[in-house]
Amino acid sequence: MDRRLLRIALLCFIMAALSVGASAAVVDSGTCGNNVTWTLDDAGTLTISGSGNMRNYTATFLPPWYENRDDICTVQIGNGVTSIGVYAFYSCNALTNVTLPDSVVSIERAAFCDCGSLTAITIPNSVTSIGNDAFSASGLTTITIPNGVTVINYETFASCGSLASVTIPNSVVTIGRAAFCDCGSLTAITIPNSVTTINSYAFAGSGLTNITIPDNVSSIGDRAFSDCGELTSITISNKVTKIDSYVFEDCYKLTDIIIPNSVTVIASHAFEDCYRLTAVTIPNSVTSIARTAFYGCSGLTNVYYAGTEAQWDAIVIGSDNDYLINATIHYNPDPPPRPLPNTGVADYRGAYLLAFALSGACATASYGVIRKKRQIK
Repeated sequence: MDRRLLRIALLCFIMAALSVGASAAVVDSGTCGNNVTWTLDDAGTLTISGSGNMRNYTATFLPPWYENRDDICTVQIGNGVTSIGVYAFYSCNALTNVTLPDSVVSIERAAFCDCGSLTAITIPNSVTSIGNDAFSASGLTTITIPNGVTVINYETFASCGSLASVTIPNSVVTIGRAAFCDCGSLTAITIPNSVTTINSYAFAGSGLTNITIPDNVSSIGDRAFSDCGELTSITISNKVTKIDSYVFEDCYKLTDIIIPNSVTVIASHAFEDCYRLTAVTIPNSVTSIARTAFYGCSGLTNVYYAGTEAQWDAIVIGSDNDYLINATIHYNPDPPPRPLPNTGVADYRGAYLLAFALSGACATASYGVIRKKRQIK
């Protein structure tokens, strides 16, 4: 928290302390909906009362309390109010406490955007819709999305740099574009089986260290996990048919990746600059690897291909994939590689193992053809 926010928070505390034992005086009031009113008292409490929806505001037509936003420490929404309006509490930097009743069914776009002191909020289960940017750039450290929400919208929690814990319910089917983009403190998240789509930039720039994409996910948008510099492990759904552009770009701690046998296309820049990537498993379902898909993957030494050499030769591989085509190609590695006991050496037992020797803690194995594949310009 910067000094300005700290001063604002301290002011709120002092105001609250001074108000103990005395009735807070109303400093301003008005309407904010057809049947909704508001009052702001000198203790920094903004109370929204009435029934129905709050009025929606815009970036150029902001709510009437906006000029007093630095004095607002607490927001209390009365029972009967059904929506939190667009830009309702935008940039209320001193806001630390929010009470939402069970009557609220929607939190509209940018409602709590840029509320830097808001570290926690309880969203009632009555809420079924949370709009774009609703909590973006807020100070949230934890959030539980209520059961009934089906879409986490565009940039809903983007740039929440302190957000470390997120609970997603089984009702969610879509994680929207940039929903958790630049959430650097978010190191882990469980995506429920209900999710079918992860859109572009969804977790780009987050602090994720590992991720399992559930089996029902069929679409992962471009750059969904780009710039996840701490990501070391990822499991991809067997329904995904395309590894989209820039999906894992700059995931420089990723050391190996298994591409599921549902995938037919690896798009451009998919793994660009994953320079610690040493091994990739590619299924024989892949027909196209676009240009620069593995550009900058200087550590890539082993490719485990589930098909034959002839099938590998039939794959259309675009330009600027030098590290891929110059790697050692292991054809038909079945069963997949796994560590030998008490060693860090991969074991390729089965029909495709040509030689194997075990001596103490050392194991060696040799395989078929080391092959260079011609690039298609």
